[in-house]
Amino acid sequence: MIEVEGLRVVYKDVISVLHGVSVNLEDGQITTLLGANGAGKTTLLRTLSGILQIYDGKVLEGSVKIDGVELTRLNPVVITRRFGIVFVVEERTVFPQLTVMENLRCAASSRRDRDVARDTARVFELFPALGYKTACKSGYMSGGEQQMLSIGNALMTRPKTLLLDEPSLGLAPILVKEMFKVITRINVESKISIFLIEQNAAAAMKVAQKGYVMENGRVVLEGTREELESNEDIKEFYLGADGEGQKKDYRQSKRYKRRKRWLG
Repeated sequence: MIEVEGLRVVYKDVISVLHGVSVNLEDGQITTLLGANGAGKTTLLRTLSGILQIYDGKVLEGSVKIDGVELTRLNPVVITRRFGIVFVVEERTVFPQLTVMENLRCAASSRRDRDVARDTARVFELFPALGYKTACKSGYMSGGEQQMLSIGNALMTRPKTLLLDEPSLGLAPILVKEMFKVITRINVESKISIFLIEQNAAAAMKVAQKGYVMENGRVVLEGTREELESNEDIKEFYLGADGEGQKKDYRQSKRYKRRKRWLG
């Protein structure tokens, strides 16, 4: 289990982003993190993966531990190789001048086992569209295909925990459904834990066992999928409907009402 306790993070020594965040990510589960843009969700994933310093960020207080080992001062390469935590960022990082097959081979370049071919076949099983474009340069592929390849590259490192930042961003509705089916398969069939940031709250809640809600750098709500789906605030502000399935008008004092209920 990954345990985050009382995490405080700043950028450039002055911009405070996380204010005492605590979350627990249990082995084998999909955990989702909901919140508006700017709530600090991506910063939390950067901290977990060890790349926070690249963005001139710093942990002031708190801890991130896995099996009792503190991660906040470890190199991101060590975090990936030793603990299997892999961050799939929102920007769809692929090697644009390389083909799909070359991307996957690069992602597995640090491995010394003999299962690379098997894992490559597994990626094509999960994402059949990539199997038809093995010789295509990734820079010429659609956004959806690049997102598939980004996740495929991550899988080639044999992760134990995947950190996914907006995997459905910019995808057509039919691709969003397929993406979340794949995420569920990765979790169930490969026994990979997943921490999922997603603006499509309804889709995220369908696949997650547990969820957190962040507001302005703080966790303001947490619970199981059933608890969050039955919460009236979640229904109103994230699932887009009241108890009778009627759409709400987000423009009418959304933030004020949410903060009043959750933050007191």
